[in-house]
Amino acid sequence: MTKKHIVYEGDKDKPSIYLLHGLGNDCRGNYYFAKYFNKKGYTVHKYTANGHFQVNHKLYLWNETIKEYVKRFDKDNTKEIIVIGISFGGSISIKLCKHSKVKKVFSIAGLHDDSGFKYPTLIQTMISDDIEYTKKVQKHIKPALAMSFKLTPNQSKKLYLIHSEQDYVVPFEHFVKNKKKFNIPKNRTLVYPQIGHAMLLRRKEIREWIYNRIVKV
Repeated sequence: MTKKHIVYEGDKDKPSIYLLHGLGNDCRGNYYFAKYFNKKGYTVHKYTANGHFQVNHKLYLWNETIKEYVKRFDKDNTKEIIVIGISFGGSISIKLCKHSKVKKVFSIAGLHDDSGFKYPTLIQTMISDDIEYTKKVQKHIKPALAMSFKLTPNQSKKLYLIHSEQDYVVPFEHFVKNKKKFNIPKNRTLVYPQIGHAMLLRRKEIREWIYNRIVKV
């Protein structure tokens, strides 16, 4: 069984890295990122979001929401935190730029807003044909959707965007809108022309690109 929260211990003098998975996934989806950054000496936290599942689409019915999970940041003994989110997790990660301990946020294929998640049809398309099941998923991600997408200019400076022009799950227009809304310069973006949504998790050069920007002061 997949655990709710997994920690790979690393150097306490380095920032902690928190990974947020996509909709309809769980913490196992961040395997490559966790392995890569832990080898670099970072303490890495993998988290399965409330209302998501582990095996055979069985829902995790934990009481901890994303907002409650973020309280872990305050208890983290490291001075700085790096957040890396993919897809739905990429959208949530943008909102976490507001946290004072968060130094940098890398949003991979993050949505521009939460409008699609307000309707079970999108979740149904991505996860299950069972409309009652998808309503349950929607209920459990609702607390995360309540968090505002508004950032101050200083909070926006923490944000890095990664996307593919051929992403048919989260279309490229979301990247364009996020880039404009948060005034993200080109040197804080990484765009791929021809890879799919899921492949963004697997490309080693993406992890290397993120690492180079973590260590850059």
